[in-house]
Amino acid sequence: MKKQIMFFCLTIIFLFIQIVLFAQNKIEFLIKDGSTNETMVGVNVVIKGTSRGAFSDIQGIVNFLDIPDGNQVFEFSIVGYKKQQIEFIFPKSETETAVLITMLPNVEVMEEVIVSSTRTNSRIEDLPTKIEVLGLDDMMEENGIKPGNIASILGDIAGIQMQQTSAVSGNLMARIQGLNGRYSQILRDGMPLYGGFSGSLSILQIPPLDLKQIEIIKGSASTLFGGDAIGGIINLVSKTPSETPETNFLMNQTSLNETDINTYISRKYKKFGATFFAGYVYQKAFDVNKDGFSDVPNLSTFVIHPKLFFYLSKSTTANIGFTGSYENRKGGDMEVLLHSANAQHPYFVKHQSNRNTIDVNIEKKLENQSSLSFKVSSSFLNRSIENKDYLFSANQNLYFSELSYFLKKNRYDFVFGANLNGDFFHPIKSDSINLLYYNYLTIGFFVQNDFRITEKLLIESGLRYDFHSQYGGFVLPRLSALYKFNSKLSARINGGFGYKIPIVFGYIEEETDLNRLFSNTFNFKPEQSKGLNLDVNYNTLLWNKLSATVNQSFFYTLLDNPVVYSLDSMFKVNLFSALKPVETSGLQSYLRLSFKKFELYLSYVYTHVVKKYDTSNPWFLTTPEHNFAGTLAYDPNEKWRFGLEGSFIGNQYIESYKKTSSYLFLAAMIQRKFNKVSLVLNCENLLDFRQKDFLIPPINNPSFKAIWAPIDGRVINFSVNFKL
Repeated sequence: MKKQIMFFCLTIIFLFIQIVLFAQNKIEFLIKDGSTNETMVGVNVVIKGTSRGAFSDIQGIVNFLDIPDGNQVFEFSIVGYKKQQIEFIFPKSETETAVLITMLPNVEVMEEVIVSSTRTNSRIEDLPTKIEVLGLDDMMEENGIKPGNIASILGDIAGIQMQQTSAVSGNLMARIQGLNGRYSQILRDGMPLYGGFSGSLSILQIPPLDLKQIEIIKGSASTLFGGDAIGGIINLVSKTPSETPETNFLMNQTSLNETDINTYISRKYKKFGATFFAGYVYQKAFDVNKDGFSDVPNLSTFVIHPKLFFYLSKSTTANIGFTGSYENRKGGDMEVLLHSANAQHPYFVKHQSNRNTIDVNIEKKLENQSSLSFKVSSSFLNRSIENKDYLFSANQNLYFSELSYFLKKNRYDFVFGANLNGDFFHPIKSDSINLLYYNYLTIGFFVQNDFRITEKLLIESGLRYDFHSQYGGFVLPRLSALYKFNSKLSARINGGFGYKIPIVFGYIEEETDLNRLFSNTFNFKPEQSKGLNLDVNYNTLLWNKLSATVNQSFFYTLLDNPVVYSLDSMFKVNLFSALKPVETSGLQSYLRLSFKKFELYLSYVYTHVVKKYDTSNPWFLTTPEHNFAGTLAYDPNEKWRFGLEGSFIGNQYIESYKKTSSYLFLAAMIQRKFNKVSLVLNCENLLDFRQKDFLIPPINNPSFKAIWAPIDGRVINFSVNFKL
């Protein structure tokens, strides 16, 4: 009996020792970002082959207790970072309290979110200025849907309204945060190449196949790139040669008789590389609503863009490019377009433009990731505008040069630079049009500093001084801040000053007003602005399956000395600077969800624009206060892709300050990929909603109401893309 009791006691003691030893198997992980060294919240850690897992807390720590003896593999994962698997043998002989795990960002994700608009080539997550990026995948998808130009893809961005400005020629502009399109600066590889006489056609002559990505800054960005950036900038980043040769050939046909043919070729060798783009668009005039006038113009556009890259050394690169854009655009009375003008049918509008641009970019990398860069571009435009009342043609030469030095240190970055740009305008032929030539020159100096105060707080400050040859000096300060509460939650705030030099073409209707100008000189003041933007961003991984990103932003702009358009009793056009400002404010809400093969985007934009100088009619025309939008994408495998998008556009004020009805715009897309061929079937405006009452008779001398909704109706297109 005593032996049995003793055996029982020894067994209990042995089991107790085993339990104690078993309980000693524990491990603690400290997880950090491998590129920023910041602790990471929400990293999923799983013991492989078991159901045990946990997420890192706000300090980046994960604890595991009661780990069985033997080899155990731990898997670390989070959206946007490479998965890691690390094996440990238990019991562990080491006595460290925490094992450091560094998560490395996914290379493909990094390629999409490295931006150049702030000149520091930083990751988008580390920028105090909020920048929205449409990456290479977006460009390739848009190339199959709307290969002719980038107007459609810009219109998909919350807070950007693509507004058609002409019913007969199809011209349109990009409005950011409620401001007129003239306050948005269009850049190509960081160089402003459009404005004044060339400003109205820029977006319509840029195809997406030639672009690597589009970077968008909403709100004042004049400190970064000078005048015209009161509402924001749209930076178009060209493709560069990759190690793998690329050849793309695309054909597209629409139900409105538009044909697109584009080709892109890229090659890279040891000491040099090259890219080549050529695109042709042919559109036959189409009268959708059968009122006798074109809703889609006759159009013929040819764009060519070859670019050479030289890899002079490991630290020095250079590239030189040429862009040629040649377009004929004509709309109006269908009798005129199909036959010829006569007394009963005289109305037409014709645009003809030939534009040639050369740009050079040289970059020298220095020690510690610092660099020195030099950019220069020059464009020459010959353009004519003709209608039944007048023919006007002119030349414009835009030139730009910039020298900048980027100094990178451990906790701060500096950018110092100077630029010289000019705008020379010279009328060639005009029928009773009061427009004089001008030659404007602007010299600018700027400095920018990014200061990483802590791992969580980054401050970006900037100051620019521009001297304009006619309007004098402008001092433009700017301040931004980014605070990372943790790896999931961050907040940004930025504010700055801006200005715009008033040029007549930005404020009139070119197709009707050139012979109605009250004077060839106007009492202008430079338009100046103060802007503020705030946003909060939160992203997380739910149930280890659902990726979610939520962004809430707010914006405010005060525009002083706004140029006002008015007609007198004799229908003469007068322009003058108002004594009171224009005020814009609003908010944008954005949600992105990703679950397995599905992606869902939802957004809401509220825009409130008030003309303080006009107390009786303070609201801006054709500016919806409310805009809801959504996109659903489904990728069941590598061969198929399905997309559905929709927008609900709220009421807008139009002529006589009446309100329009709200409307729903829907689009759908199907893509089928083969080995080297991609087929896309797309339908825009599924519900065929159209604005039908924009023509004001008589037919021999018509006028047109403002465009507030689509006028071309339902459009179906089919494209074939060969990638060799």
